[in-house]
Amino acid sequence: VRYHIVLRDIKPVYKKKFGKELRERIAEEVSGDYGELLLSVFDARD
Repeated sequence: VRYHIVLRDIKPVYKKKFGKELRERIAEEVSGDYGELLLSVFDARD
């Protein structure tokens, strides 16, 4: 599954709607191994 391709479109929409970077929100809300996994997916490049 290639979620990082979709994230490219979601990132600016999320910031416009909530006034905060999605990555920042993930880092604040999710910790541990799962948080690291989510941030790895978030930071993945094409």
